[in-house]
Amino acid sequence: MRPIKALRSLALALACAACALFLFTALTRGLAERRLTRALRDLPNHDFTAEILALHNQGRISEALDWACYVTNNPALPGQSAASNLVARLEKEQTSLWLQADRAAKGFITGSGNSVEEMGGAIASDMVVYGDCRDLLLQGYYRITGHEADAVVASLAGVGLLTELIDAVDWAPAVLKAFKKTGALSQRFGEWLLAACRRSAQMRKIDPALKQVFVDLKRLYDRLGLARTASVFRHADNAADVAFLAKQAEMHPGEVYRFLTTASSDGLPLLHRYGDMPRGFDLISLATRKGSPGIDLLRKGGELRYVTIYARYSERVLRTLRLERPQRLLHSLAMRSASVCSAMWAAATLLLAFSLWQLSALVRQLLPSRHVQHTDIDFYKIAS
Repeated sequence: MRPIKALRSLALALACAACALFLFTALTRGLAERRLTRALRDLPNHDFTAEILALHNQGRISEALDWACYVTNNPALPGQSAASNLVARLEKEQTSLWLQADRAAKGFITGSGNSVEEMGGAIASDMVVYGDCRDLLLQGYYRITGHEADAVVASLAGVGLLTELIDAVDWAPAVLKAFKKTGALSQRFGEWLLAACRRSAQMRKIDPALKQVFVDLKRLYDRLGLARTASVFRHADNAADVAFLAKQAEMHPGEVYRFLTTASSDGLPLLHRYGDMPRGFDLISLATRKGSPGIDLLRKGGELRYVTIYARYSERVLRTLRLERPQRLLHSLAMRSASVCSAMWAAATLLLAFSLWQLSALVRQLLPSRHVQHTDIDFYKIAS
């Protein structure tokens, strides 16, 4: 009887634990989020005037104008008068035909520059073959004379010549080359890109993974434009990061750009953590308005971060069981090996036999107790 009681206790304990875990997950789902929102709202808003001036000094006029307009469109942010003056000044510089032509010509000839016009000129030179030939000759000269050559630029120039007749693909290597020259490609992504270009050269066609990066790059460009795409792209280390950024930018282009610019190196991991939450972008927008203190608080996750992590992983376990992922894993293992399939059948048979044996033991234990109970009642009747 003791094994039966132990099994029943174990089953009851497991059922109670599952129910408690389900209730705990439901109750704590929004608690940490509310605590974090209150903590972010208590922080003072950040003054972005210094960041706007820094972008202007770097020649990134369109990005500086975007930030200045962001400040003027949010009256709660400090530095409204300075932002209004900067908007007028930056719009005048951006719409000047002489300055635009000068920067575009410089980008076309040299293939470098931080502004939109310079990058546009560099991309235009690649579209007419001149840019790719210029970069190949320049990198070859660097290599011959002992200077440091950029293998990524040379590889992209080769891919650009390979895809010259395909306009839909040819502009993407030109854009990536412009990003590399302006420092908008991370070292890890440059290494991945170099390997993908070499595979394309060996196959004499575009590598499928590289082609998908080109598609995701176009998605980013359509939503963010050239300058903001360059700023966002520097956070990507591989093709999966580019696909994730393109997905998020399609739904929240301004929030993704401003958050990654403010968060610097920690931006992409934080975007992964909060981007898929139901109200994650509300937290991201609020943290962006607070500047570095808001990003730090978002990184810490608030007072109940560990509770949130526990609830999140508990929810994943329940979702995994509901989606029958363990069953599918066992099925795939059984289909791959006949010995594994036989072992699983034997284990299932033994478990079923053990459960039936325990059930029969429970029935045998219950029947004598009822017989003893009836005997005791008859004895009391005779005695009375």
